[in-house]
Amino acid sequence: MKHRTVVVTGASKGIGRASSLKLASDGYDLVVTDILDLSGTVADIRKTGVTVNGVRGDISNPATIEKIGKKIDETDSKVIGLVNSAFSMASKPFLRLNDDDWDHTFNVSFFATVKLCRKVIPMMLKVGGGSIVNISSVHALAAGDVNSAAYDAAKAAMNALTRSLAMEFGPENIRVNSILPGLVTSERIIEWKREDPLGFSASESTHALRRAGTPEEIAEAVSFLISERSSFITGSSMLVDGGQMASINETAALNIVRNSALLGGRNARNHSGKRR
Repeated sequence: MKHRTVVVTGASKGIGRASSLKLASDGYDLVVTDILDLSGTVADIRKTGVTVNGVRGDISNPATIEKIGKKIDETDSKVIGLVNSAFSMASKPFLRLNDDDWDHTFNVSFFATVKLCRKVIPMMLKVGGGSIVNISSVHALAAGDVNSAAYDAAKAAMNALTRSLAMEFGPENIRVNSILPGLVTSERIIEWKREDPLGFSASESTHALRRAGTPEEIAEAVSFLISERSSFITGSSMLVDGGQMASINETAALNIVRNSALLGGRNARNHSGKRR
């Protein structure tokens, strides 16, 4: 019997890594990819006893997509899941974003998802269906700050793609959903917390739970949507944001402004965001 395989992008750190480890604990085989070193993720997955193959490369490069396809073909497995977690972000004001900034953000955060879906969906069709989970952001619904126009637009496009693919491939038993995290304590956010504790605290205060989430908490939602436990869920944009989008959070917004003014504008960057 062929093993069930899930492909996960952006798997070296953060949500991608946590999702890979959670899915491995669920018993799925994995094909993981990232532009960064994957050896730690691959080693930890192997400890669970499942089969894992790592593909290191730029997910926006068509050659990497082809490598992923070849790696799947080399294994005696059926692909039933895809988690698109890789992303890129150019943190600049709109008028300073050049064409390269827009191209790179969209190529990694959106078009790589398009291309990988185009590669994996035919494989799912051959085995009777599957589940695709796109890691989006609360920034798809609301602008976070003055430096995230390209990222916001790419994540909104990802949500639109999610709905379109859900409608097109639902009759073939392929479910497609997106997850919208709030602030999540990835490595880059932990670094930001050390550099700017007031700004981090202000961002946490925009969440109903008054704290950031963890990659492992997002991974639980990924596990649910990949599994048959969510068999009647498709086309959804699932908020896993600690209640960040539950309110307009006027008080929290005022705190952000006050903190920024207090520290001479140093906190104006990246305060209200999703930053995973």
